[in-house]
Amino acid sequence: MGTIVAWAQVAVSWVLVQFVDLYATVFGLGSGHTWTLAFVSMALLVTVVLAYPTRRQLEMQRLTWELGPVTMKIARAYKHDKAKGSEERRRVHRHFGFSMWWQLGPTALSLAVFLALNSVVEGLATDSPAGIFAWPEYSVYVTDAQHATFLGVPYPIGLQSAGDSPTPWVSVAVILGLLALMIPVNAALQRQINGPLASNTWMRRQQRISLYSQPAVLLLLVIAFNIAVGVMLFQLACDVFSLAIQTYWLRRRPLDPVDTEWLAQVVAELPEPTPATP
Repeated sequence: MGTIVAWAQVAVSWVLVQFVDLYATVFGLGSGHTWTLAFVSMALLVTVVLAYPTRRQLEMQRLTWELGPVTMKIARAYKHDKAKGSEERRRVHRHFGFSMWWQLGPTALSLAVFLALNSVVEGLATDSPAGIFAWPEYSVYVTDAQHATFLGVPYPIGLQSAGDSPTPWVSVAVILGLLALMIPVNAALQRQINGPLASNTWMRRQQRISLYSQPAVLLLLVIAFNIAVGVMLFQLACDVFSLAIQTYWLRRRPLDPVDTEWLAQVVAELPEPTPATP
C-alpha cells in the first residue's frame, strides 16, 4: 500500500510541476498566478480524463434508482431463494448494461487523486516534501510553493493551520469562502449524477442520502483534516469543469430511456412471495 501511495504522490506532483513550469515562463516560479493556474489546469486535465467514466457513472446511478423498485420486488419474490433472486437481479442488470465499476470507479479515482495531492501539498507545509518534491533536483519548487499565495494565503495552509500564515484572519476568510463555493457546486454535481428524485419513498430517501453525503464529506475534510487551500482550489475547479462538461454532454446526447415494457414483463413473471417453510 505504501508503494501505491508513493507512486500516486509522484504522479500527481509530476503533473503539477509540468503546469508550474509552463506558467512560470510568464509569471515566474514563485508567483501565485503560476500556482493557481497549475492547480486549475491539473483539475481540467483530470476532469477531461474522467469525463467518459463520469458519464458512465451518471448512467449507472440513474439505472440504480430506476431499477430500484424492480430489484426490491425481485428480493421480495425470492425472499427464501437467495440464489434465484441474485440470478434474476443479474439478468436485469445485464439487460441494461449495469456495471458496479462504472458506478463507483470514477469516485474512487477522483478520491485517490484528491488524497495524493493533499498529501503532497501537506508535505510542503510541514517541510517533509512528498512525491517528486522530495527529489533534490526539484527542491527549488518547495520554497516557491510555500511562499506563493492565493488571495494572500499560502497554498499549503489549511483551516487548522491558518494561524501559521502571515495573515491568519485573511486565511480563515479565504478558506471559508472557498468552502462556501465548494459545497453548493459539489451538491449540484451530485444532483446531476443522481437525476430526478424517484417516486418510491424508500428510493427517494436513499437518493437524498447520496445527494448530501459527499458535500458533507467535503465539509468534514476541510474542517477536521486541514485540507490545504491549493487542494480546495483544485477540487472546486474539478467540480465546476465536470458539471459544465456533463451538462453540455447531456444536452447534446440525453440518456437513453429505460425499457419500461421489458421491466413490466419481468415483474409480471415474478412468483408470488412464498412463506417460509416450517
